[in-house]
Amino acid sequence: MPKLSKERLLDRFVRAVEIAGWSVGVIGTPSHPFTLYLYREHDAFNVLLYIWNITHGGRHRPHDEYRVQVTGVPSIEQHPEYKTLILGYWEAQDVFAGWDATFHSGPSSFSPSLQIREQYLLAAVNNNFAVCPKDQGELAIAFSPSFLVTYCRNLEGLHGAGTLPQEVNALTRIAEQGTIDEVDLAPLPAPRQRIVRTIEQNYREASFRRRILTAYSQACAMCNMQLKLVDAAHIIPVYDPQSNDETSNGICLCALHHRAMDRVLIAIAPDYRIIINEVEIERLNLEGLGEGTDLFKANLAKIIRTPPEKIQRPNPDYLQIALQVRGWPF
Repeated sequence: MPKLSKERLLDRFVRAVEIAGWSVGVIGTPSHPFTLYLYREHDAFNVLLYIWNITHGGRHRPHDEYRVQVTGVPSIEQHPEYKTLILGYWEAQDVFAGWDATFHSGPSSFSPSLQIREQYLLAAVNNNFAVCPKDQGELAIAFSPSFLVTYCRNLEGLHGAGTLPQEVNALTRIAEQGTIDEVDLAPLPAPRQRIVRTIEQNYREASFRRRILTAYSQACAMCNMQLKLVDAAHIIPVYDPQSNDETSNGICLCALHHRAMDRVLIAIAPDYRIIINEVEIERLNLEGLGEGTDLFKANLAKIIRTPPEKIQRPNPDYLQIALQVRGWPF
């Protein structure tokens, strides 16, 4: 398979960021390494992106060894205002790998290579991410496109786990099972426990979003809009103890209808009918804020569009609980 150009590799990075519901801006002139900023609503951070193709280690290397060859740059730089990413992309399996910049910063020798085993790349395809222990406490992280923003946001915490075997085990448990219990966390110092919990939460958010958007073909269940303007919304709000990250407790909504549901302007009945809070509509009209009501109603379907697989459809019990939790006026 031909190697991707730097421009195509950047495209793969941008696509992965967008899968997570974030956007990418370029700082200055696009050239490798790329200086970028990732943003979503009121959250943003800068990255310095070094990226190469992942290829097999070569004829005289172990059959399961893959690598990136660090070429075309005199050194790996780190700046306090940027997260430095050293990434590889394996197009054959649509998977990324990241190496710890603190181990590889500074002047680079001629065509050095950074390795990762195939088993971890394949594990990331199935589990969204995998941690690959290396020498001297370094960790390489393999991950799917849907995990890229989670990787970036937790960059230091993920790579910092390499010095504690118990933490590597804890992260592996999250990758394989999606959660972790107190028994696995107990051996870790309190600061590292908090980091692992943050990674677990981010992992669950990324997994939930990926499953919901896939189930609904990235189209709003209420108006069928796509255009990359959709969210993965919880039916039972996340602030309620009864909420969970099951696919049947999620629904794909455009930004407008997601906000309308959170504001208790609309809801979904257990039989999948879309219901409108006429009490709230009347209140808004009395306040002189009812403009657009007719258009808003006209763009709503009568019932939501559901995924083909029954197990992925909203659970009627969850829909009933959501009505009670959100305090519907009937």
